[in-house]
Amino acid sequence: MSRLTLWALAWTLTVSCLAAQSTQTDWSVVSGLHAGTPVEVVFGNLKRAAGPVVEAADDHLTLQTAGGPTRIARSDVRRVNVTSRSRGKRAILGLAIGAGAGAAIAAIAVNAKDIDLRYDLSIGVPMVLGGAIGAGVGAATGGPRTVYRAP
Repeated sequence: MSRLTLWALAWTLTVSCLAAQSTQTDWSVVSGLHAGTPVEVVFGNLKRAAGPVVEAADDHLTLQTAGGPTRIARSDVRRVNVTSRSRGKRAILGLAIGAGAGAAIAAIAVNAKDIDLRYDLSIGVPMVLGGAIGAGVGAATGGPRTVYRAP
């Protein structure tokens, strides 16, 4: 591996670790959430409530739950997570992107060598590998993001 590659890898890992350790203690992030944003709230007693935001204010957060709108006081909140697409949806999206990228890279490589595409697996194999890698990365990334943690 070249030095540049090692430096890039070290920088990426450092930034990822720092980003993973950051926590939010500023309620203004919560009060700035738009209506309809899917969130999960963890209370001080570790019970949970989840649903889309109806209203976010400086002193409370209102969610639409199965039992109707639920108003949660800021003092009762331990943590607020913004939820995202399900793991399966992220995996499917990663599969599509990875397979497309694998096929495109293979097509460029094959055309550069003037190989007959009708009898060659040189497009299919990179497409399958790219799809598998993309699905794995898609499933592993994303997920809930903590926007507030009580001090």
